[in-house]
Order: sequence, then structure tokens, then C-alpha cells
Amino acid sequence: MQHINDKGVDLCKKGCPLEKTLKDGKIRDTEIYLHHKNGHRVPVSVRSSAIRNDKKEIIGAVEIFCDNSKRINIIKEIESLKKEVFIDQLTQVGNRKFAEMNLSIIVQLWFFMA
Repeated sequence: MQHINDKGVDLCKKGCPLEKTLKDGKIRDTEIYLHHKNGHRVPVSVRSSAIRNDKKEIIGAVEIFCDNSKRINIIKEIESLKKEVFIDQLTQVGNRKFAEMNLSIIVQLWFFMA
């Protein structure tokens, strides 16, 4: 099974989270893609965790995979809805809500920086 990141890098060859966990024992949460047998990519969350013996030595590791397809689709839907709420459909320019929201953020940053 091939694990790749969002840039298409094969993590089995470079940057394997499981390999890193085996070396340092740290828990890692990684967003990756698996190649489906039909050729498309499947978004997956992977948690790598070390297994230790009584002496606290690393003797192995385990990976837990969770399908992220639904979460990715929800994020895309939210982005689409934000566009509908903040962008004028005719002009494709930010509307009043968009301006007020951004102005509020700018004012907060200005007071924070001052």
C-alpha cells in the first residue's frame, strides 16, 4: 500500500511517520493519501504510536488509519457556502458582510499591534 502526502511524495520512501516513531518514540498524527486499487486517492488520518517494553525501550510501533473522505467533503462544502455568503454572485466581489468581517479583523490586529 502506497502512502503519499498532499504533494505526492511517497512517504514509504521518504518521510515515513512510522519509521520516525520507531526512532524517537513520539506519537505522530499525519494526513496522508492512500492509492485505491482503482487509481484514485483516499484521504486518511494516520496515528503512529510506539510500543514499549517494561524497560521503556521501543520494541515496535502501531499505526491507526481513519478514512477522512467525509471530513474533506464537509470542508469543501463549508468553503462553498462561505463563498455564497460573502461573495456577490453577479460581480464576484466581496459583499458588505465580507467587508465588515475583514474590517473587524484588521481593527483587532491594529489594536493588538499598537
